[in-house]
Amino acid sequence: MPTSTSLVTNLPADFNTFGQGVDTSLQYLLGGTTGQVLSKTSGTNMAFTWVTPTDQTPLTTKGDLFTFTTVDARLGVGTNGQILSANSATATGLEWIANDQGDITAVTAGTGLSGGGTSGAVTLAIDSTVATLTGTQTLTNKTLTSPALTTPTISTLTTNGDTIYGTGSGAISRLGIGSTGQVLTVASGVPSWATPASGSTFAGCSMYGANPTIATSTISVVLWPTENYDSDGYHSTSSNTSRITIPSGKAGKYLLSSQVTWEGTNANFQTRFYVYKNGSSIKLIQGKYVQDNENAQNFSYAVDAAVADYFEIYVWQNYGSNRVIYNDSTYGWFQASYLGA
Repeated sequence: MPTSTSLVTNLPADFNTFGQGVDTSLQYLLGGTTGQVLSKTSGTNMAFTWVTPTDQTPLTTKGDLFTFTTVDARLGVGTNGQILSANSATATGLEWIANDQGDITAVTAGTGLSGGGTSGAVTLAIDSTVATLTGTQTLTNKTLTSPALTTPTISTLTTNGDTIYGTGSGAISRLGIGSTGQVLTVASGVPSWATPASGSTFAGCSMYGANPTIATSTISVVLWPTENYDSDGYHSTSSNTSRITIPSGKAGKYLLSSQVTWEGTNANFQTRFYVYKNGSSIKLIQGKYVQDNENAQNFSYAVDAAVADYFEIYVWQNYGSNRVIYNDSTYGWFQASYLGA
């Protein structure tokens, strides 16, 4: 073989001598097909073989995605504007779909709200002063369903005792408090305060009896089981029929009046006529019976009465035997008329 200082005079012969010194193991690198690669078969020097690679990329087009089914797989690029979405029904578990997720890029909390954001899950909260209408709130053209108002302030009202009323056009108006003794009435279709007309409403009662028999020398109460009238429940026809009782709200001055007529006889005897208040005598009218006449005894008497005070009529006679008194609707009565406080 020529050396670096040898003069080469016969080139073909010299190269033939050179080739005889090359390692023949390189011959095993010969062969293979397009796309194959060399692969080691053992740890021995020059132990190679040609093989087709199994991890070769399936991508072919700009924008393709490298995915996997049971082997490496290609997902072709979608069209403009599409987004990648998971879909277990496709071979790769992925697909390109139209963007249906909206285009909101930020949420800003306005008046009465808090929170907001520009990414991720965004939460908005209603400010407590709006949710509970605390503080100063102005509501314009709002409809409140079953509102619970605690000590509200209505700017229309200015004075203690003011009232408000509707005008018929959805608005309200103020009616100032009237003066002492006035009553609420209607004038020209709206509420107003006015002084009431003079006069009073009658209150009182009137009853009559059923001609009872009175024992001699015995003070006996007179019963009045039937009413002519009773304005306010002064009398009962079922219990304590002897009484006129002052009802609630009717304390004051009363004119009491009553009459009974004694049965006629041919003898003279004495009679007595009592007015009782709460079980005690307050007035006695004493008379003397004249024979052969039916003598009437009556009285009118003004009294001061409180609520629940009650009044009764008692009689007495000393004829020596029972006598009848006529207190039916023709000959007798027991009345009370309210005169005022």
